[in-house]
Amino acid sequence: MNKDDLEERRRIAALLAHQARHLEIDPEGILVVDDDDDVDADPSTECCPEQ
Repeated sequence: MNKDDLEERRRIAALLAHQARHLEIDPEGILVVDDDDDVDADPSTECCPEQ
């Protein structure tokens, strides 16, 4: 591996390490993803039970 390859690998490793700092890690599975959540849905058009 030449000097340029080593420098490129170091740059990529630093970039990945920086991005990994922003990832939210949930090793115990506490956070649950709501697959039914539709971000594009308009809440004003959803049907609600009458009270």
